[in-house]
Amino acid sequence: MNRKITTKTIFILFSVIFSFLALQLSIDSFNQASSTEEKISGAYDALNFWTMARAYPGDDIPNVARYAAYEQAKQNELYKTENLQITNQWQTIGPHNKGGRTNAIAFNPQNPNTMYLGSASGGLWRSYT
Repeated sequence: MNRKITTKTIFILFSVIFSFLALQLSIDSFNQASSTEEKISGAYDALNFWTMARAYPGDDIPNVARYAAYEQAKQNELYKTENLQITNQWQTIGPHNKGGRTNAIAFNPQNPNTMYLGSASGGLWRSYT
């Protein structure tokens, strides 16, 4: 009987050790595979796409063109702060517990000075300009 317990104990011990080694090998191979893969965010490709869309038909936006656009923007009347008229004519017409990003803008066809603005979360705004 003593021999049966010893054989059974050795078999269980061998099984546990073998399982542990197999698990360790699989973890090591997983870590090695994940560390060799290069993680790319895609930001560089997105920036290239943005530049190419604005540089058409060329491949890049020349520095002279950037500076010319900057100078033109400075001269533009829309960017001068003294010409901006700040009015508080926006009025919420419900619901009053919501807010968020704008999804729609519409003008009143009978009165083009009235503008409606709809938000993603259900808010509706009206402005008299």
